[in-house]
Amino acid sequence: MRTVYEASKLKQEIESAKGESLRSFKSDKLLIEKYFTNIRHVEIQIFGDKYGNVYHINERDCSIQRRHQKIVEETPSPAVDPQLRQAMTNAAVQLGRRLGYVGAGTAEFILDEKTKKFYFLELNTRLQVEHPITEAISGLDLVELQLLVAQGANLKQMGILDNITFRGHAIEVRLCAEDPENDFSPRTGTIIKWSPPTDLEGVRFDTGIQDGSVISAYYDSMIAKIIVHAPTRTEAIRRMAAVLKRTVIAGITTNQSFLLSIMNNSCFQSGTFNTSFIQQERLFLPFEVHQIIPSIMAAFLLDWFTRHNKQVYLKNVPSGWRNVKWRYKHIQFIVQGKQKTIQVQYEYVGQSHDKQYQFKAQLLSNEEKEEPIISITMHKPQINQQHVGSNGIQGSQGLLRYEMNGIQHYLYVAEDIRDIDDKSIFAHNFADGQQHELIKVNRLKSQSVVAEDDKGTY
Repeated sequence: MRTVYEASKLKQEIESAKGESLRSFKSDKLLIEKYFTNIRHVEIQIFGDKYGNVYHINERDCSIQRRHQKIVEETPSPAVDPQLRQAMTNAAVQLGRRLGYVGAGTAEFILDEKTKKFYFLELNTRLQVEHPITEAISGLDLVELQLLVAQGANLKQMGILDNITFRGHAIEVRLCAEDPENDFSPRTGTIIKWSPPTDLEGVRFDTGIQDGSVISAYYDSMIAKIIVHAPTRTEAIRRMAAVLKRTVIAGITTNQSFLLSIMNNSCFQSGTFNTSFIQQERLFLPFEVHQIIPSIMAAFLLDWFTRHNKQVYLKNVPSGWRNVKWRYKHIQFIVQGKQKTIQVQYEYVGQSHDKQYQFKAQLLSNEEKEEPIISITMHKPQINQQHVGSNGIQGSQGLLRYEMNGIQHYLYVAEDIRDIDDKSIFAHNFADGQQHELIKVNRLKSQSVVAEDDKGTY
């Protein structure tokens, strides 16, 4: 796609687009359309049978897009009133009838919200990724309908599409293995932990992933669809935010935090947005270390607890004990994707009678001011220990709860051990739904040799 703002550049862009199209699709045919800078993307679900019957199942708003691809969809659209809905659905049904359309289809339009004018974009001759939200508000199974139509069913005689009762509001987000802060470029890796909340009402997950699933470069970056249904749009947004906060997906970079920032955005919550929403809104806030202190401390505690459990001899002697204290122990992490190195200085104070571990800790950073000393109380974690699996050493993972200066924090933590001296810790904070990857710096590795052959394989 190319946008041309000046007539003098039209010929150059046409030639460039034709060449690209020819190389990619073996065809240099182009479609030239009027371009709108502020527009909504609204589509109508239609269904037809071989007897000439065509019905609509309301609209979906797909205006939240990145790289011209949908990322959030909802129904009904906050931009469509009853009169406009009738006009758009009538247009879609008429289109289906003139085509003699059979099966499920989606008539897509762009909508000028100010003038209430809409323009035909395309007809997708299949079920869309976002069809579950239509199912949620209509109570229909669109896949079942497709099969019935393919078997020769008469939609008019069935009567289920004549008087549909639409209930509530539904939202779908596409959970993708991608980095939103790096132009939404796709990411690959292995999913260490996949734990969606299954106890929330009106929530549906469409996915095929599980613990250990490998996300390769050969398929689309979408790894799950999250669908919520609630009586009102406000409740649906609130429910989606709760689901995103509680969904654990460790081991790979995703757009989970980005989706949560959309749900928390005031323009999205008010329904005043268009296809330029992601470019116009401040969804990427400047990174500050204090924002992820809970995750840093969780990574430190997991690493300490894993090492503590490995003690074979002198188990009653605290790790790092010295007869004469001359300096605090420390551990360093690199915050993945942020180019920040954080050092945690700490002292293990001891263990209480109720199996709580006491620490004093302090954060040090070269680029930011020194943080004050922090008092930490860690409850005995629910951590699975490291073990040797078919793919090598599998890291520790589980739930970790601790108090930091009297404030309780609850996170899921997981180690990703890639080699003997290469380990990351993923920390998912249930309070704000943020996940961070913290790469442990091996303090014994030579800093002068860039690529040592000391991987332990002989």
